[in-house]
Parts: sequence; structure tokens; C-alpha cells
Amino acid sequence: MAVVLLLFVAWSAPPEEPVIAGETLTVWRERMNQIDPADPQSARWTPGLTAIVETESLPWFTRRQAALTLGRMGLLAADAVPVMRRHLNDVGDPPDAGPQLWALKALALFGPVARDAAPDVARVLKSPSTPALSRLTAVDALSQIGPGHPVVIPTLIAFAGDQSAPDLRRAAIEALGMSGPAAASALPVLVRALDDSDENVRREAATSLGKLGPNGEPAQFALLERLAIDEIPAVQDAAATALAAIGPVVGPQLLPLLESDDAETRRRVVTILGTWRASSRLWVMAVQSRWDDPSPAVRLAALEAAWQITARGEPIARRIAAELTVDDRQLRIAAVRLLARLGAEAKSAEPVLRELLQHDRTDVRLAVEKALEVIDE
Repeated sequence: MAVVLLLFVAWSAPPEEPVIAGETLTVWRERMNQIDPADPQSARWTPGLTAIVETESLPWFTRRQAALTLGRMGLLAADAVPVMRRHLNDVGDPPDAGPQLWALKALALFGPVARDAAPDVARVLKSPSTPALSRLTAVDALSQIGPGHPVVIPTLIAFAGDQSAPDLRRAAIEALGMSGPAAASALPVLVRALDDSDENVRREAATSLGKLGPNGEPAQFALLERLAIDEIPAVQDAAATALAAIGPVVGPQLLPLLESDDAETRRRVVTILGTWRASSRLWVMAVQSRWDDPSPAVRLAALEAAWQITARGEPIARRIAAELTVDDRQLRIAAVRLLARLGAEAKSAEPVLRELLQHDRTDVRLAVEKALEVIDE
């Protein structure tokens, strides 16, 4: 009987917990939840975390957590970058939980620190045998590593022009935008993408062109076309943002659109003019020409643009107050907020506001009361 009991105790004893760099896995798991990746003292944990990544007998999710923790530590864990590069060849089974995927994610977190890994990441991206999720993650990793390595921008440009892989194409277009002005060589492929049948591609292309800043000037006419004729508001908004980022050089080509029959086009144009915040008489006159626009949304946008350009609130305060009578609740809220931004100069609107307190609509009176509150603060 004693022998049977002894055998049972031996059989039921828990397995010995793995020890990594002198401490149990339980300790490491708790530590990974508490590490401050920005604290220079965290660098002392790099060898242990790297050992966890390299120990194939450990659960994949623990190894992944260690890899991502190292990535978040960035420069403090730079010695771990070569380890991540080695695991780029280990797809794993299943691939969605394999070392290749979480090594790519870690390299993305390392960002520019992982510059030397860019050729390896590009190789993973280019391989047709690489799982789809890993290829998308490789695009993200290249975007986070940035243009510091010469392979990054050409690789992203190649995929941005590849219509046979729509998901990768959209991701590459977005990634080029994240590279900012350094991706100026991508301008031709981004301009071509503005004519794509996929609205998401057009939107991402416009957004990325805007992130080129003044370097995007050659794309201005293609962006103006998207602003004027695209059927998708999100694409038009992205084109407007891009034109604003390119700068006042596009102004002369933009002004004719103030006469568009489409109110939203006119609104976007005056909004663009306001973002330049330059005391240009030409821009002031342009936005003033829309103060009496038939559309209340255009009128309010033009008044806000004038404030942004000139920083003078007194000439527009009364007009803003008058917009509190419009039917659109969101526009009334926007008008109240704009009055608040004028500060002391909003006081010139008080006579108009006092008169509107007698308005026959309750919603107008409530908006006026709120406006009086904000200008008295």
C-alpha cells in the first residue's frame, strides 16, 4: 500500500518550472507586465527576455510577450534586434502564432533602431510563400523602421504600384505616407493611385501625398480633381487636407473652386485657405467672398477661416452670432465654439445675441444663452 501511495505522489507531482536567467518563468511573466520600457534601468532585463525568445520549449505566447517587450524598449534592447532577424525565417505552425509574425511585430516596435533588419524584412515581404498576415506586418515594420535604410522606400513603392495584391498595395501606400517628405520619390505611383477604382486606395494615396508636404506640389492638379469630382466625401476630405499641407502654392488653382455649384466643395476650399494662417490679402478677400454664401456651413467655415488667417475676431463676431439661427444643431454648436475662441473680441456680438434672446425658436434661444455664457467667461 505504501509503495502505491509513493508512486501516486511521484506521478502527481507538478513539473519543475523553467528557470530563465536565474529566475522562474512566473517571475518573468510578472516582470514583463511591470517593465517600464522608457526606464534606462530596464535594459538589465534584455538578456533574460532574449533568452525567453530563444527558448523554443516555452509557450509561444510567452516568447511573443518577451519579443514585444524588447521591441517596446527600443534602443535599451537594441542587442535583441539580431535575434528577431534570425526568427524571421521561422514561420511556425500555425503561422499566426509563429515566431516570424511576432518577430516582425517586435521589429516594428523597435522602429529606426531596427534599421539593419530592413533588408531581411523586405525579403519576407517579397516572398510569395510568406503568409498574408506576415506580409502585411512586414509592410508595417518597414514603415516604422523608416527611410533611414535605402531599401525601405523602393520596396514600399514597388508594392504601392502592384495591383495584383490589393491589401498589400493599400498598406504600402499608407506606409509611404508615414515616411513623410523622405518618400518624395513615391509621388508618381501615389498620383496614379488617385485614379484607382478602389475608394480606399484613392483616400490613402491622397493622404500620403499630403504627408509629403511641399514636396507634393507636382500632385496638386490630380488632388484638385479628386477634390472637385470624386464621389466619395472621405476621398475629397483627404484631397483637401493634402492640398492644405502642400501650401499656398496651390492657392491660385484652388480659388476658382469657390464658384463651384457644390457647397461642400466651397466649404472645403475656404477651410484650406484658413489652414495656411498667412496674412495674405488674397486669401482674406477669397474667404470674405463666402461670408454671404447660400450655405450656412460654407458661411461659418469662411468666418472661421478669416479668424485663422487674420486673428481678428471683431469683424466677424456679429456674423457668427447671426449663424445661431440656422436649423442645423451641429452648426449652431460650432458657431458657439467659434465665438468662444474669439475671446474678448466676441463682446462685439453681444447686441446681436441680446436681440436673439427674443427669437421665437427655443433651440435658438438656448444656443444664444450658451453663447452669452462663453463670451462672459
